[in-house]
Amino acid sequence: MFVSIAERTEFGTVRTYASGSVSVSANGAQLYAWSHRPGAAWPCSYLDDCEDVTADFDSRGDLVDLIASPDETIDIPGDELSAWSTDVLIAAGMGDHPAVRR
Repeated sequence: MFVSIAERTEFGTVRTYASGSVSVSANGAQLYAWSHRPGAAWPCSYLDDCEDVTADFDSRGDLVDLIASPDETIDIPGDELSAWSTDVLIAAGMGDHPAVRR
């Protein structure tokens, strides 16, 4: 059950749930734009190879589900996933959620 409208940002969308958990998602264009930002690029990004990514975090900030297409077996490095999801959460005004890694 959603408790708020999804917050869209330049690099993804955040959905919040009554339990305090969040879902951070992005399409391929958003992931490519995030990984190629001037001054903050990820030259060997795994995310920019994805068509869609959704990362679900519980109310404690623990990653509980990760779906990436077209290849669900892709091994996205934790530091890249954390950096992207943190940027999206902060941009959506959720910088205080436990999933934010600083």
